[in-house]
Amino acid sequence: MEKWRKAWREGGTAALRSRGPHCRARLDAAQFVRLEAELGPGPVAHGWSGGQGWTLARVTALIHRLFKVVYTEPGVSLLLRRNGWSCQVVGRRASGDRAG
Repeated sequence: MEKWRKAWREGGTAALRSRGPHCRARLDAAQFVRLEAELGPGPVAHGWSGGQGWTLARVTALIHRLFKVVYTEPGVSLLLRRNGWSCQVVGRRASGDRAG
């Protein structure tokens, strides 16, 4: 029998309500504040060259380097969005004449 069905039969809809995340956050609030401070100066300050800016792969690597905590790129994306960060893509202008 499926767990949710058994829970519903025994406790009704109240038994199906979320009890929060099933695991604790890997980074605590103080660590996230430090991460934000480290992100501020940009990726060049941490040894990355090029004009890409912060990518999920770079933030993932930085978290591992600073805190020895392993995240997946989707996990880092979720972590950042939960804390008010958004994904921004740098707009690029096409070179040459516009066909029109």
